[in-house]
Amino acid sequence: MKSSSTVICATFALLTPLWISGSADAQLPDGNWAAISSMATVNEIVRTGDTIWAATNGGVLQYNLDSRAYERFTRVDGLAGNRVLSTVADSENNLWFGTGGDGLSKFDTSLGRFTSPFTEFEEFELNDLAIAGDELYIASNVGISLFLTDVERVKENYRQLGSGPRDAIISAVAVHDGKLWAGTESGLAWADLIEPNLQDPQVWSTHDTFGAAADFLVAGDTLYVAFSQGVWRWDIGGQFLRAESQIGTVVSLGMLEGQPVALRHDSRVYHRLRQGRWTQLETRGNLRTLSRQGEELWIGTHEGLAVVGDIPPPPLGDPPANHFYDMTMLAGGNLWVASIPNDQTVAIRGLYHFDGTRWWIHDINSGSPSNLTVAVEQDRSGNMWVGTWGHGLIIRDAGGNWQRMSHSNSVLQGIPADAGFVVVSDVQRDDRGNMWLANVQAGLAVMDGFPTRRSHLYPQGTLGLASGRDIGKLAISPDDLKWIGTAQDGLVLFDDGGTPFEDGDERVVSINTGFDSRLGSDRVTAVYSNQAGVIWVGTDNGLNRVKYRYDRDTGDFEISSWREYRLHNGLLSPVITDIEGDSEGNIWAGTESGLTQLKTTGLLVHTYTSANSPLIDDQVESLMFDETARELWIGTFDGLSRLQITSEAESQRSPVVTYPNPLLLAPAADNRLTIEGLPAGSAVRIFTVDGQLVRELQAFVQETSVTWDGTNAGGSLVDSGIFFFVVTDRSGHSATRKFAVIREG
Repeated sequence: MKSSSTVICATFALLTPLWISGSADAQLPDGNWAAISSMATVNEIVRTGDTIWAATNGGVLQYNLDSRAYERFTRVDGLAGNRVLSTVADSENNLWFGTGGDGLSKFDTSLGRFTSPFTEFEEFELNDLAIAGDELYIASNVGISLFLTDVERVKENYRQLGSGPRDAIISAVAVHDGKLWAGTESGLAWADLIEPNLQDPQVWSTHDTFGAAADFLVAGDTLYVAFSQGVWRWDIGGQFLRAESQIGTVVSLGMLEGQPVALRHDSRVYHRLRQGRWTQLETRGNLRTLSRQGEELWIGTHEGLAVVGDIPPPPLGDPPANHFYDMTMLAGGNLWVASIPNDQTVAIRGLYHFDGTRWWIHDINSGSPSNLTVAVEQDRSGNMWVGTWGHGLIIRDAGGNWQRMSHSNSVLQGIPADAGFVVVSDVQRDDRGNMWLANVQAGLAVMDGFPTRRSHLYPQGTLGLASGRDIGKLAISPDDLKWIGTAQDGLVLFDDGGTPFEDGDERVVSINTGFDSRLGSDRVTAVYSNQAGVIWVGTDNGLNRVKYRYDRDTGDFEISSWREYRLHNGLLSPVITDIEGDSEGNIWAGTESGLTQLKTTGLLVHTYTSANSPLIDDQVESLMFDETARELWIGTFDGLSRLQITSEAESQRSPVVTYPNPLLLAPAADNRLTIEGLPAGSAVRIFTVDGQLVRELQAFVQETSVTWDGTNAGGSLVDSGIFFFVVTDRSGHSATRKFAVIREG
């Protein structure tokens, strides 16, 4: 039998190649996290007292009616996921939130924070919630679940309701007249709650005469049902499904001044005056959902919150969606974001601009020539250069005026199949102020600025590429070499000979899997050069660190060192989406499964996911480092994260203290780890080194320390190994520390 010291050493040895590539003493990085997400699209609304709670596509939005101020909650604050589909308040005014694929969350109002998410519902779409005492009924894409709020566990699931299909999508759920009601795609299902076994399909009744049932409203002794033909009702002891109003397809029901309100699919809103009599309300915008509490009618839209019968809330100032692609930071902290990737897998939204307080949208409605923005960069004169998918280059000058440059008025060219379809997939500025543009399927363009006096296009053949081959990302190294990532042909080193606007002295080196098999794939997805001239190359099969020697006079090129990173080296995903460097010499690689941090030397230091850090989403699409603020911006397909980069010296001055380290778990030991120096009221989450959550601890409002007894959530002692904890203060800022556990006996 191994001694405890042998066990812990073996753990270090096991971790070395995966996490820290040879250094067991490397410290996990410290830093403060923040998150930004669009909460403009509201899916459901609940009112508790003077507070409006909105479930949105970017998290939970809270609006205080007295202060007229918003507060936002995302995954960083403990929410299970940012796409929140449903919400309900229980008898203690705790809020429950159902997400789209990330589980169920509870906001404990006595603690003022979210508790640990309930992962039983991960990968389910939690479309609606209904509460009755301590029984929470959850409508999902695979039926209905009964969750007991007092013991916080699932009691049972109802997978087949009557004669309907098994695991059907349930869009709405309600409790009324001693019955559980379910809205389905085919109609309505209900069962008496006194039945001993609701898992038996035969206890359910169904009704499919009026089409899909989209929503319920319980008002007094009446249940209102939203159908594709209008609103119908069930009266206690009365006739089943009496027609209330045939006003067309209704998607949401609410209450105003004690009477039902119906929202049609075309955003028209109708208010019930009395039985069978409804009148249209004057509303504007793209409406989605209605509130059911209070005398006023709160409305969720695609632009935030609106209200009938009260003072309108202030505008959100959010971007229209949570897709953040190419980014650049201007002086004064102005962030500009292109909203779609090159493959256009998300909705077309235009260009976003964040001034530090609110977001501004530049699209065709506000004067921009195109919504298809894929790349953004600023020139020396302060003009914004924006690459588009099909509309060429658009430029916004310092006065806010737009100019479009395409095949008819510039050197840019369209794709071979359509001369008017001009794609600019990346824009980079060199040290002389020239702007370099990846002109997809046409070549590499260079312009001296705006207004343009000199320009030149190096066609595909000059780059060593066949006609019609895609080029993507660009990087310019300190020796003025241009590095071009392609979709099928690997990496192209392009040397313009120091004369960017003249032909005749160019040289090209094609670096593909035929040149060096260590590249792993010819599909290059990201390229980055640091100040030392080291080239980092991302592909769909890993990350590569390449050092080279190049002689401009002779054209001689050779690789001096090459280092590969794959899944077995610690990468979270083989698909690299972006690469960035920071002022501390770290290299950051975005992947489809999280974020990886490396040292310039190639040491793989740490990986971040939404499970082991406050990263807002694992599908990282873009990275941008702000030198002035020393912040790394992380664009994902579910929001924007921001990480304050802390230097090693600052990290050593951190007041957070952990003792004893290592923690000894033995029969005669105290078995208690103390974490001191926390911001008051901080939450502490303890993880295994591979990112599995072990325990969640909470410092009370006035406390600055917590203790841990070495057990997991199930009450069992953990095994020997390396652990880390993430401290999150009440403002959402976070820090990470590492410690060891030695278990004896």
